[in-house]
Amino acid sequence: MPTQPEHQQLAETLIEAYLASVVAESHELVDPPTSSSSDSDYHSNSTASSHDESLPTPSESILGMLGTLYSRRYLVEHQPILKSGGNLRLLLMEWKHNRPEIFWAHVRITPECFDVLLAALQLDPVFQNQSNVPQMAVDAQLAITL
Repeated sequence: MPTQPEHQQLAETLIEAYLASVVAESHELVDPPTSSSSDSDYHSNSTASSHDESLPTPSESILGMLGTLYSRRYLVEHQPILKSGGNLRLLLMEWKHNRPEIFWAHVRITPECFDVLLAALQLDPVFQNQSNVPQMAVDAQLAITL
């Protein structure tokens, strides 16, 4: 079974916590906690209640965290990877033949599947250039697309 990205794991944990807090809050609304009938308790409860109304509920806090999580692509900042035509040549000439696991990590298909797909597409008229403008090789176009 494939591993889940940390981002997805955190999202699922927050969703579970949100659902649990909504259930707890709904139980509290249906069956509120009982308090003693003394005036001092009533006064302190009403003060606490008015103070609590300004604070977000746990479910509202969790929704805020989910919103923040979904507004970010990464949990930690990533450094850009420099790319050049050399990388494409390395992918198609070296990694495809000698390091299929690296090839797969880049294009998400095996070298064998890539070759079958390339053979099926290579003769398509879309890849036939009838002009004087040079066109990139079909295998390079396919690798970029994948």
